[in-house]
Amino acid sequence: MTAHPFLPWLCGIILALSMGCASLQAATRYGEDFVRLGGDWPETRAWRAPGERVREVGPQHREQLRELEARLQASEQAAGPYAPALAEALSDLGRLYREAGELDQSLRAYRRALHVVRINQGLYSEGQLPLLRQVLEVQGLRGDWQALDERYDYYFRALSAQAGEDLEAVLEYLRWQRQALRLGFDKREDQRLLRLLGLNAELLQASAALEASAHWALLESQLHNLYLLQAWQAPVVMQRDTGLRSAALAGVPMELSAREQRLINLQRSAVSEGVGLLEQFLARPDLEDVELRARAYLALADWEQWNGRRDALERYAALVAWLDRQQRGDLRQAWFAEPVELPDNGVFWRPGDAEGAAVLADYSVSPEGRARGVDTRAGDEAARGYAIHLYRQLLSTRFRPAFGDAGAPQMVEGLERRYRVSARR
Repeated sequence: MTAHPFLPWLCGIILALSMGCASLQAATRYGEDFVRLGGDWPETRAWRAPGERVREVGPQHREQLRELEARLQASEQAAGPYAPALAEALSDLGRLYREAGELDQSLRAYRRALHVVRINQGLYSEGQLPLLRQVLEVQGLRGDWQALDERYDYYFRALSAQAGEDLEAVLEYLRWQRQALRLGFDKREDQRLLRLLGLNAELLQASAALEASAHWALLESQLHNLYLLQAWQAPVVMQRDTGLRSAALAGVPMELSAREQRLINLQRSAVSEGVGLLEQFLARPDLEDVELRARAYLALADWEQWNGRRDALERYAALVAWLDRQQRGDLRQAWFAEPVELPDNGVFWRPGDAEGAAVLADYSVSPEGRARGVDTRAGDEAARGYAIHLYRQLLSTRFRPAFGDAGAPQMVEGLERRYRVSARR
């Protein structure tokens, strides 16, 4: 049987379409380029825009700086440049410079203190960890993301060298890896994403015997990683020398790398992986904390809703009924009084760009959690593109629906919300 001459071309087009189908079906990545004004999540609090933590200081503060610098110079001349006592004084100097908003000088002081500690205590000593934390914070305030990224890897290695890892520091490192992915540091983000998924999985497995709250913290982190995995798109490298007349059809996907293929395979099972992790956690016999159980169940329902699974509405209804039985009207009110854009965790949030506009949106949200009757308005004609972009984004956003007193999802009309929009494509 002779193969049809267009068969290879047709197979290439089908493959290209199949690789793009996930992005066509995926919900909007809320928080990436539009977010409600005032939105805030623990995921986004680690590093903000430069200067947010700097305050004004007076002449007395400047005098303290001068006195400390003079004492440091005298101590260094008396005991040498690597005397152990210098580390504390240099750390104080770094703090004073930071409070004064002089971040370059602050960073230099902390780095000198770090160097002194390493010489006296060793390259991965525990004593350097507080100083490393200060270096990380100042680099974050300066917006020096690339240097911060490099320093974080060293911080995690130093942390791992200690007998007992600090869970909060580990979680912060994992949050930073997600932030680095959002900021687009790597030309090959697939490598970082794979490493993040693998590391979090190892930590999660090792934490299974810990108390429920510690295990939940690492599980929630891995769920955030799965959101990023779902949003990841495999690059399609097109070969354009096929000789076809139509430029729109003249592309054949070339071979993917092993990492890209691995991510595609993980992506295919990501939804069930997230559901499985959450259901296993909810089945823990020691999960007695009502609020922790409720948060885990909410995360499960939100995960299924964002991924377009039919079970989500039933999950929400079951959670609302359970909260009523537990007399936790506070949680019911906080989570279900009005529709909530998903994902409601900040996993796609990025530091605000210099460009952008505030846009007002009026719309309704159906009981199924979809926006209806969307109208967006910008403050001036120059921001019209941002309003158009927000209109399109809201139509594809999945919401956690509001629930009424009867315990059923309800239509909510006449919503008016203001968003910060950083893209207008």
